Amino acid sequence: MASLSDMRVMVVDDTEANIDILLETLGDDYKVVVATDGELADTLSVSVRINPQNDAPVITSLDAVEATGYEYFRYLATATDVDGPGLAFSFEGLPAWMDAASDSVYGVPDSDATDTFFTVVASDGSLADTLVVTLRVTQLLDAPALHLSGPNPFKGQTTIQYELPAETDVRLTIYDVRGREVVTLVDGKCPAGYHELMWDATNAQGRRVATGVYFARITTADYGKSVKMMVLR
Repeated sequence: MASLSDMRVMVVDDTEANIDILLETLGDDYKVVVATDGELADTLSVSVRINPQNDAPVITSLDAVEATGYEYFRYLATATDVDGPGLAFSFEGLPAWMDAASDSVYGVPDSDATDTFFTVVASDGSLADTLVVTLRVTQLLDAPALHLSGPNPFKGQTTIQYELPAETDVRLTIYDVRGREVVTLVDGKCPAGYHELMWDATNAQGRRVATGVYFARITTADYGKSVKMMVLR
């Protein structure tokens, strides 16, 4: 924002008396000029208009990030603007496996994902800043994997994710804390890649389960893993 600058004042007096100049602020829009020789004075109210100056935003988020194949990736764009909030973000050059929402991009890189880059744009409507982000993708998956993305604990439903390095038969079952089967969510052949499903805390009969600890377990011909969940009322 612009600020008030010093005011230059010219005073005419036909005597040799010393002239004192006083400046006083009257509200946000006026300056009062007082010129006095000690006996007599003159005053002038000056209207001052302050024109704001717009400054460009500055992107502060990372310019180099890493992602792992078949694992959830999210990049959050951040920026500062001395003129206040109200920035809009956009993204250019995103790979096919990535989506954008508001101030972030997200997705799961598949086996074909490679190193790339994309551009972040932060705009205040008039001025903008851009940042080229380098994205390195590492492919590590050589065995199935099981994740619970949450929420956990949960009341309504939770998201379960699993990844497969190759097509295989998969069984994904929910068990209670005593090891009793509650419901089977997946039972059959699944393609390689990333998979996601929801569990709404119901059993095989569609009834709501009791509050407590449950386990989601994935099994294939040569792999098995469980994750713990807490169901609330």
